[in-house]
Amino acid sequence: MTEQEWPQKDIRSLKMVKARLEAQKGNMSYAVSTAMVIGTHSDCGFEDWRRAMDLILLNGSPSEIDKLRQKGIISFASSIQGKFIYRMVRLLLFRPSSPAVLDISGDLIQELEDSSNTSYNWSQLTLPFLKAMHSYRKNEYHQCIEYLNANQETEIGHESVDNVFSHIMTQAPAQMFRSMALAQLGRKSEALDAYNLAKSTAVKRRNAQDDMIKRYFSECTSLLQKKGYLTAEQTAQTEYQHP
Repeated sequence: MTEQEWPQKDIRSLKMVKARLEAQKGNMSYAVSTAMVIGTHSDCGFEDWRRAMDLILLNGSPSEIDKLRQKGIISFASSIQGKFIYRMVRLLLFRPSSPAVLDISGDLIQELEDSSNTSYNWSQLTLPFLKAMHSYRKNEYHQCIEYLNANQETEIGHESVDNVFSHIMTQAPAQMFRSMALAQLGRKSEALDAYNLAKSTAVKRRNAQDDMIKRYFSECTSLLQKKGYLTAEQTAQTEYQHP
């Protein structure tokens, strides 16, 4: 059999894998530059763009995030706009809350809202939840709780919607943000109730070991400890401890 050259798209995929490995080793300069080259390439496929975006969201600058976002909108938005906007917003909200990052995530939420139609699809069911996360990062704790309550009311009225995101208010992330917002407002008992509900929900849904769930719990547990709402003994009883 005659040896053939690898397709360029396969070579780019391998380079993307290497970039992710380099990021894990702390070589962020190489990882970010490689991800930007691959993610903005004219022939970049969605999966490589998504992997590049994941890496840039966690390690890139606001300008790099926006450049890659624009590439995604131009190349892929016609069929999957809601999905990648939702993914980007979630990851953006784990970043330090700099004004530039908050502006970008606010723009993404607005794009998602503008793209919604009149049916109760996943984006409309989860839009208040995304707004709640964004409000919390801007230290708007009352607004955060209002959005979470609005999301809950929407889901109660549309329980028949068969969608993976349709019951996100009953999932751990929503309860974590509720707990943190309540704690920031000094409402101790309610904050602990939401925290305990989040723990039981994560175990029930068998996603307690999910990396994203662990990051939510890490942040919430740390905040409740600083507020004096969780004792050392109580913290030791949960696997969601701040590292």
